[in-house]
Amino acid sequence: SEHAARCMAKLGVGGLPWQGIIDTRACSLESKHARSSFEAAMRIAGATDPAACLFCDDSVKNIQAASAFGWRTVLVGRTDRDTGAEVRCAEAEAHLASIHGLAELLGVAPAEGADGEARE
Repeated sequence: SEHAARCMAKLGVGGLPWQGIIDTRACSLESKHARSSFEAAMRIAGATDPAACLFCDDSVKNIQAASAFGWRTVLVGRTDRDTGAEVRCAEAEAHLASIHGLAELLGVAPAEGADGEARE
């Protein structure tokens, strides 16, 4: 969606070879960590295998929910945004200090000449 594309471009990950991007606004959220949100995202993406979906977030609660649903998870950020305490999450498959490390983690590079815009 347009909102997700703008956010991803600003974060510098829009040029990665995404197969699809689901904006939270498209899921008619009950809450971001509700099972219905993950089901809606998969339905919109046409995905049938939860393990084919990647969820990046700075919230331990959201990472735990995505992991419980079977999605691959990346916890982003090393410190809690409210308390400044170190953040840890056993359910996260990976933990990045910044979303800028995502390409290296995934072993991919932005498309040659990518301008940061997300592709669908």
